Amino acid sequence: WFAWFWKDAARYEFISALDGTQTSLAALQHNFVYVGQGGYFFSPYLSSRSEGMFKYFFQYLEGSLLDWQLGDLMPSCTTGDLRVWYSVQDPSEVSVVGKILAIPEEHRRIDLYQTAKGHDVGILQAGFKSPEQMMNDEVRRQQWQCLFTRILLGVPAVCLGFYTGDKFKVDYRPVIAGTWGLAIAVMWLIMWGTNRYSLVMLPLSFAGLVYAVKSRKIAPKDS
Repeated sequence: WFAWFWKDAARYEFISALDGTQTSLAALQHNFVYVGQGGYFFSPYLSSRSEGMFKYFFQYLEGSLLDWQLGDLMPSCTTGDLRVWYSVQDPSEVSVVGKILAIPEEHRRIDLYQTAKGHDVGILQAGFKSPEQMMNDEVRRQQWQCLFTRILLGVPAVCLGFYTGDKFKVDYRPVIAGTWGLAIAVMWLIMWGTNRYSLVMLPLSFAGLVYAVKSRKIAPKDS
């Protein structure tokens, strides 16, 4: 009778779908196992031999080495154990940008869409959105990621520039610009392959580094 007043909106899956977790990276390298009681993943903390010896030694010093209780015989979580619990809520509708494969309608699949430039595009977002809105959202997200990555790559470039400027008496500014540009160009080559942006950035970066090396020759000598 309780179901008449409250509808269970939880999604239930067969536990057989967790067969692959036994051979996952989390299970093989971090000892995670699925615990049915409560539905969580558990990884016990494995202390080293030296850590265990120190633990027993300090228990001996405080007089609690032989202080056993009935609860110590029951398996329970200890300090250092990891428990992970997932809560999944599916959206009522989704919007997809992709390519429908030419297979029977009852078994249709959506694959990545390849643009005229050879780029693979696949976007999945919650809610009902137009393709233009999804692309604009993705562009804004990518812009923030690119900005953060470029700022992050500038940190080692600045450190290297000041270090070489002080160590080898060269102008640190072209070193910073050349190193930062070289890192950006290599990242573009890895992500997009050979393109006009990386082909322009590479010679400019090398030119900045060459200028920094030549500036050492005209630098005044220390008296």
